[in-house]
Amino acid sequence: MYPNPSNGIVNISVKLDKNIDNYSMVIYNLQGQAVYSKIENKQLLIGENIISKIDLNNEINGVYFIRILNRNELLFQRTFVLQK
Repeated sequence: MYPNPSNGIVNISVKLDKNIDNYSMVIYNLQGQAVYSKIENKQLLIGENIISKIDLNNEINGVYFIRILNRNELLFQRTFVLQK
């Protein structure tokens, strides 16, 4: 995930260590509100990457959390700062 701090655009690239058949990506603010969500019903194999470019320019500066899940299994979780 880059850049951190972000200027409004967040780039995600997560290399998979297992096969998955779908995933959800959610970004939360410090109040726990989802400010972005995406569900992708697509099979990905070990070694492939989940790649996404997310525009958060409409959100206020602050700390955010991103989670990527396959069904109920956590694949990726990070904290980042939005500073425009």
